[in-house]
Amino acid sequence: MMPEMDGIETTRVIRRLLGNNGQVPIVALTANAVEGTADMFISEGMNDMVAKPIEMRVIVSKLQKWLPPEKIEKLRKKGQGPRPIQKEGGAQMATNIAINGLDVQKAMSFLGNEELFWSVLKEYYRVIDKKCALIQEYEQKEMWREYTVEVHALKSASRQIGATDLAHTAEQMEAAGNAENAALIHKITPGMLEEYMFYKGILAPYFTKTAEEQSGRAADQGELTGLFAAMEEAMENLDMDAMEKVIQDMGQYSYDDAQRKVFEKLQNAVEDIDTEKCEEILTEWKTLLGKG
Repeated sequence: MMPEMDGIETTRVIRRLLGNNGQVPIVALTANAVEGTADMFISEGMNDMVAKPIEMRVIVSKLQKWLPPEKIEKLRKKGQGPRPIQKEGGAQMATNIAINGLDVQKAMSFLGNEELFWSVLKEYYRVIDKKCALIQEYEQKEMWREYTVEVHALKSASRQIGATDLAHTAEQMEAAGNAENAALIHKITPGMLEEYMFYKGILAPYFTKTAEEQSGRAADQGELTGLFAAMEEAMENLDMDAMEKVIQDMGQYSYDDAQRKVFEKLQNAVEDIDTEKCEEILTEWKTLLGKG
C-alpha cells in the first residue's frame, strides 16, 4: 500500500543501488499475513516480517533481533520514563484512561504504554481534517488507487487508537477500493467520514490549548530572528529533534492571528517532516514581519 513503489520494489532498489548501505536489515510491516507471505518477502530480499495490526512488543523484539548489539541500551533505572506493565504471558494490564468512542484497553495491547498512546492519539487528532479532505476528494474524483491507500491508513491508525468500529468500516472501504466498487464506496464513505470527524470533537479537549495557555508574551524581533535561524540550521542538518525543539520554543510565545496561523502551519510541516514546506512557511513568516 505504499505510494508509487510498494515494499518489494523499494527493497529491490535499496539492495541494488545503495551498495554496502543497501545491506541494512529490512523488515516488512504488512496486513497480508497469510501463510507463505514471510517466505515470499524474504525471497525478495527482506529479512523479516511483522504482521499488522502492529504490537509494540513485537516491534521491540524485531529491533532487538536485527539491530547490532552495540546499538541497544537497556534502560531499567527508576524514573527513566514509563514502562509497560504486563501480566504473565505478555497481556497488558488495565489502564485508567477512558475516552468516549475508544477501546483504550485494546489500544494499549498494541502500543504498550500510556506515553506512546498519547503520542499516537495526538498525531491521529492532528491530521483528521487533512486526511478527511483527501479521502473525500479521492472518492468524489473516483481516484481509486489513492482512495484505497488513504482508507488503508485510516484503518490501521483507527485500529491502533482503539476506534474499532471506524477501523472496520475503513477495512470494508479498502476492499471496495481494491475492487473499484464505486457504488458501495459512494454509499458508505460519507458516513465513514462523518464518524471520522466525530473523533475531532472527542479528542479536541485533550490537545487544544485554552486561551489562557496561549497567552505567553509576544516574541520580539530579535527572538524571532534567533528562532528562525535555529530552525534553518536544524533543517539544513535534517535534525528533526532540533526542529521539534524550535517549535516547542516558538510555542511559548503569543502571536497575533496572522502569525498564529503561520506558526500552526510550520508546526504541522515539522510534524510531517516536510523540510521544503518548512522553508516556504519561514519565508512567508519573514515576509509577514517585513523581513523578506
